[in-house]
Amino acid sequence: MTRFRPVAPYRLITAMLPKSRGVTHAVRDALIDAGINEWATCSARGALPGTPLDRRGIPRWDEMDVLEVLVPADRADAVFETVYQRAGIGESGGGMLLMRAIRMARQVQLPGTSVSQPPATASTAG
Repeated sequence: MTRFRPVAPYRLITAMLPKSRGVTHAVRDALIDAGINEWATCSARGALPGTPLDRRGIPRWDEMDVLEVLVPADRADAVFETVYQRAGIGESGGGMLLMRAIRMARQVQLPGTSVSQPPATASTAG
């Protein structure tokens, strides 16, 4: 049977990074430097606010890397700022960065594994 253990409050940080800027690896390096070793990534296509319009007035879709990381609430602002700076989010075409509170998170103990303490930095599969 699976056991659930409540863990501390967390924040989910989601970065939508245009592939054309090539900053995803720099952001991952910044997370590692901050002691965060796991995250989830996927690829997507879409248009962010401020995306240039084509000749028909429709936003051009770009390929993006979507990076998500779950961090303890007490470290979330610092990690958010690190990702913001390293990704160049404030620059034109820099992407988008979101953070939201996770009201409940649980660490799951699967059969045949042991759980001692919640990790220093929570993470998603990455």
